[in-house]
Formats: sequence, structure tokens, C-alpha cells
Amino acid sequence: MDPLRPEVPKSIQDCQTAGIRVIMITGDAKETAVAIAEELGILKGNSNACYTGAEFEALSNDAKKRALQGRNGKVFYKLFPGNKS
Repeated sequence: MDPLRPEVPKSIQDCQTAGIRVIMITGDAKETAVAIAEELGILKGNSNACYTGAEFEALSNDAKKRALQGRNGKVFYKLFPGNKS
């Protein structure tokens, strides 16, 4: 795992304080993505808010909308460039 840039934790916290929900998108493995997201306070112990690109794409449109709802952060991991758009 690469070290976090020093300004990132405060930036995430500032976003959350402003009511902005943070969604992390990465090509990393789940374990790495969850560790980073927890360190940044994005997941706050809720690793159920994590999806691979394939898992998310397999959901129905309604299920995708439900997965993205709520105020808590989400993590998308093991994504390929095409998934990111």
C-alpha cells in the first residue's frame, strides 16, 4: 500500500463535514481498498459498502440506485478503466 498524501485525510474530513459523500474508486484488491478507506474514514467499519466493478455491473438498475443511496461512503475496487466511466 502506498502511503497516503499528507493532505488527503483532512480533505476527506472537510468533504464529509460539508455533507459531501466520498466514493473511492480503485484498481486495488479489496483488502487494500478497505484498509485505505477505513484509514481515511470513508467506510467507518462498513466493508459491506464495497463492490467490484463486476459485482456492481451485475446489479439491476434499481439495485445500483439502492447501493449508491445513503450518506455513507462507498468503495469500488478491482475496477478496470472501462468500469470507471
